[in-house]
Amino acid sequence: MLPLRQGHVLEMTLAIHSDLNGLGSYLWPALRDWFRGRGLGEAIIHVSNRQPVEQAFWRSLSASVMTDSFWMRT
Repeated sequence: MLPLRQGHVLEMTLAIHSDLNGLGSYLWPALRDWFRGRGLGEAIIHVSNRQPVEQAFWRSLSASVMTDSFWMRT
């Protein structure tokens, strides 16, 4: 079996007042094509739970919630 490789989007902030054809709708297809060109068939998108606009953007592209992540000082 080949090792599983995934693309990761660590942060992409969207303007709350932009129209539906904002910059994100141009950036994502280009990034998706870049991922595909390198044999990456899936992407993990990191979005803070404090960014509902970004969450809605990814959901509109059929992304689904995978898990909640937590962070803490030790």
